Amino acid sequence: TNLNRQIITLNDNLEMKKVEIAEKRAKLINPKININALDIFLTQENINLLDKYHFDYIIDACDTIDTKVSLIKYALKRKIKIISCMGTGKRLDATKLKITTLSKTSNDPLAKIMRRRLREEKITLQIPVVYSEELPLKINSQTIASCSYVPGVAGLLMTNYIINDIIKSYQNDNSV
Repeated sequence: TNLNRQIITLNDNLEMKKVEIAEKRAKLINPKININALDIFLTQENINLLDKYHFDYIIDACDTIDTKVSLIKYALKRKIKIISCMGTGKRLDATKLKITTLSKTSNDPLAKIMRRRLREEKITLQIPVVYSEELPLKINSQTIASCSYVPGVAGLLMTNYIINDIIKSYQNDNSV
């Protein structure tokens, strides 16, 4: 299902693991890159496996609500910056994607569930997120593949946010 929207996915690697393909692609771009490729399905029960690594940022692009909540809790507890992507499925207009905090999202069923879950656990809703203001398409089918460009634009927005935050932090640390 990723063939239409992930640059790493090609017909000749469909049976390979996404983590292996992503690592290979990144090393083709920069052979000196330092990657910790983890072939795990992250859950609340195994999230502490991440403790072996150092993260400056966590980019949450998970599809599972429990994993999203666990990642946010993990990041906040360890004071790791995080940005979370809300729903991009059933959306066609990438210009409706916005960066805000979870507390300020609208028209996004996933964000609504996340707000409720985090409130129940008394966790801040001031988490930076990418979400779409566009209402999801109403389609009779149970499943719909994401439009090829909307998740990609969401990823670029998260990248933009992180790079600008790092530059801002660097400038603040080096100001006179």
